[in-house]
Amino acid sequence: QKIPITRKFHPVLEQTEAVVSLRTYFLDNEIHKALNRPLEGEQQQQQLVILGAGLDSRAFRLSSLFKNTNTTVFEIDLPGMLTEKRRLFAANGFHYDDEYKTKPLLDNETEAQPSQAPVAILVGLDLSSYY
Repeated sequence: QKIPITRKFHPVLEQTEAVVSLRTYFLDNEIHKALNRPLEGEQQQQQLVILGAGLDSRAFRLSSLFKNTNTTVFEIDLPGMLTEKRRLFAANGFHYDDEYKTKPLLDNETEAQPSQAPVAILVGLDLSSYY
């Protein structure tokens, strides 16, 4: 008798869900702490840079935090990934606003301000297809 693939991997999927949930909670908490710290000098705006953004939904989930802390969010990823993400998210009712930027990986044009120390995260990047 064949075992359905979903049952075969069921224990692995449960463990993966727990790890991803804990990782997300931890990183979101660290982002909250970093963006709620007092700004230094004349700095009035903050930046969050999400490297290898993939399908990360952090900018939508934490949008009120970013508005309250005057934070601009930059997503960095491959152009095809960013295009597909915009399409998928728009199809499900999530739309980007002006404070949420997407940038293709290795794009020479950026609106990020080097004088504003960014909070940067890199989560779950899979480079296996490049090796």
